[in-house]
Amino acid sequence: MQHKHTTGEDLESASADPSLPSNNEKVPVHTTTSVSMHGFDELKNLDENEKKNIQGLELFDEARDISQEEIEAMNSKIVRKLDLHIIPILCITYLLQFLDKLSLNYAAAYSFKEDLGLTGQRYSWVAAIFNFGYLAGSIPANYLIQKYPVAKFTGITIFIWSILLLGHIGATNYGEI
Repeated sequence: MQHKHTTGEDLESASADPSLPSNNEKVPVHTTTSVSMHGFDELKNLDENEKKNIQGLELFDEARDISQEEIEAMNSKIVRKLDLHIIPILCITYLLQFLDKLSLNYAAAYSFKEDLGLTGQRYSWVAAIFNFGYLAGSIPANYLIQKYPVAKFTGITIFIWSILLLGHIGATNYGEI
């Protein structure tokens, strides 16, 4: 099934707005023709002018000419590139996240509790506060990551997190941590 969008010649001006074309003016409007998913054979019946107006027809023809072996070769190249670029970044990120979560435990092994006076449940609260902050910050972070570019959002959050961690250097008691 073939559909044609209306052209400027077919439109009649409904208002007296001077910025709109009058009924007698011909307005060049790009026309497109769409083809239903069922009728690929009707592409053969179209003349060259109509074929030019079908967006993506050249890509469709090129894609039909690709063999299954070529598709598998392209897929293996994509998987190889992903494996070489994305997987190492993910591994490094998970390693840093793991080390970040263990930093409080390492500090506790080196007189952190005694130096800051973390007795009783105070050490547990210091360990749990990260999870409360994570829970409270996840909804705004998900909103912001959709609103701003991922690279900028990630860079800013990493910078803020590093400032917070550097601020822990000056902590001398439970209230400051």
